[in-house]
Amino acid sequence: MGGVILSSEKNIRSMFDDAGELGATLDPHQAFLILRGMKTYMLRYERQAANARTIAEFLRSHESVDRVFFPDDQPNEAHDYGAVISFDLKDKNRSIDPIIDGTRLFHISASLGSTESLIAPVKYFYGNDLSTEELKIAQIDETTVRLSIGIEDAQDLITDLRQALD
Repeated sequence: MGGVILSSEKNIRSMFDDAGELGATLDPHQAFLILRGMKTYMLRYERQAANARTIAEFLRSHESVDRVFFPDDQPNEAHDYGAVISFDLKDKNRSIDPIIDGTRLFHISASLGSTESLIAPVKYFYGNDLSTEELKIAQIDETTVRLSIGIEDAQDLITDLRQALD
């Protein structure tokens, strides 16, 4: 992550010592990597968002899936809603472990935004410190799975999810 501070020369100079001591400055190589990544950011984002729309539609039609959490009220419109999808299974007694472990293209991770597609058991990665009431408010249950969609071929990702869900 990187950023820019715009201010007067006096204010900027007053931050120099603190920034160096706190590690708040990027080394030249990290700055180069951010700049290089920004050149292809929109291409990556557009592919991830398009893939996410397609995968959300697939999940909504799958017989094992109860609810899909993806903020596209009208999934056929050409809008971008990001690349994170969560879904619950219909069978609340079914373990999600075979689904999480059964995908071949999705990697288990708690992070977001990778160019590779990621999968995570929501309750254990994100809801572990929530009370029963908070889990209910957040609509997280034992079968909630979170996906962060990458730039792979959408049909390959769907094939992978289908075989894991089936």
